[in-house]
Amino acid sequence: MEGERTYLLGPRERSGLIAGWRVGQVAMIGSGCGAGLICVAVSSRAPGFLMALLFVVSGGALGTLPIRGRSVDEWIPPLLAYARIHGTSSQDLFRVTPGVTLGYPEEIGLIEDNAGTFSVVLFVESSGIALLTGQAKDARIDGFITALSSLARERPVIDCVSWSMWTTASEPGERYRDLRKRSENATQESSQSYRDFLEEVGRVGVSRHVAITLRMSSKRIQDSSVSLVDEAHALSRALRESGHPSVSIASASEIIDLFDHHPGCRSHRGDASTQISFEGTSHFTMLECDNKLVNSWWIMEWPKFEVTAEFLAPLVLGDTSRTISVVVELVPPSVALRRAQSAKTSGVADQELRRRGGFLLDRRRERESGHLENREAELIDGHGSLRIVGYVAVTADDDASLQSKISETELAGAQAHLGLLRLNGDHLRGYLATLPLARGLP
Repeated sequence: MEGERTYLLGPRERSGLIAGWRVGQVAMIGSGCGAGLICVAVSSRAPGFLMALLFVVSGGALGTLPIRGRSVDEWIPPLLAYARIHGTSSQDLFRVTPGVTLGYPEEIGLIEDNAGTFSVVLFVESSGIALLTGQAKDARIDGFITALSSLARERPVIDCVSWSMWTTASEPGERYRDLRKRSENATQESSQSYRDFLEEVGRVGVSRHVAITLRMSSKRIQDSSVSLVDEAHALSRALRESGHPSVSIASASEIIDLFDHHPGCRSHRGDASTQISFEGTSHFTMLECDNKLVNSWWIMEWPKFEVTAEFLAPLVLGDTSRTISVVVELVPPSVALRRAQSAKTSGVADQELRRRGGFLLDRRRERESGHLENREAELIDGHGSLRIVGYVAVTADDDASLQSKISETELAGAQAHLGLLRLNGDHLRGYLATLPLARGLP
């Protein structure tokens, strides 16, 4: 649409030890060079030099060449995770407690996990943003961004926020009621187009559900005079004022029902709280739970150019098997500025090392350098800083269906200009990160 507002997410942060190389890469290459020196010291003849050359080349290859999207040092964490949890596993995820037991209104549900963090879940009505006029669309986006930025103050109460979306099957009558409600703020052309689409698909349709999770640590609860629920109310008010039609804080029973509908999750009701656990079998290439097969991805690259508010549409407009979650870390302004200045200094030093080594500065690094300059200027001007990470998961009934959904999801990711990395060896972590728990930050 002409004149539609666009947004730039910026490149992924890449921290390195020397010239942008990670610690694992330096260790691999250094080990190869060290083994080569030992070979030369032991034997100065041709076989010794050949072995030294073989070790140096092997170390360089292991440290730089990717294997299915990861270098060898990046494969070590998922392989260790798979070795620890492979096979049938059962683990307690969290407890759900009615807020009344902690002095809050009874209808509010609190999530407490084993790490000592507390969370609340906000249900947001799926907004159908593509049907809105440009002004209404911009108002909703601005309201959400402003609300998140206000949470990232110098002494934040909230550690992180997650946005989760999943789908369920819907009946035609429900979809037409939804159309009438959305048409109040939509253009006539978009409403008619959506009505024609509903008539064409007949009984095939899905309902999309959106949840926003706010999480804080127990330490912040003790140090802050502002409560987690106060922040949830403030965020829900900001979202309603920006045009979101319905925002509500989930009760304990609603949270339990929500997780009971996710494969592998089990609820065990007690006197004062309900324990939610996970049961499933971890395989290297998939996760199996409740006779469902699950595959998960990490969004390792976001679009490198300006995009509209609907850039995730190819993934969001999937069937009932797909779940998406975006986790946001709220960075205090002083910490964000210090990180930006450190990254800028490190980037300049890395560029100088590469120049001295005879390496050219490629286009990607030029863009990252420009982004660091812009980010530092924005932080000095008073803008907030958010660190984001995204996950996608699909479920299927059998292996053939799973492979088909994997291909569809990776195609949808490419259409959304995302870089998806399949979490082989660590699908359990990826699947749990897509649930409305505000987990998954590295």
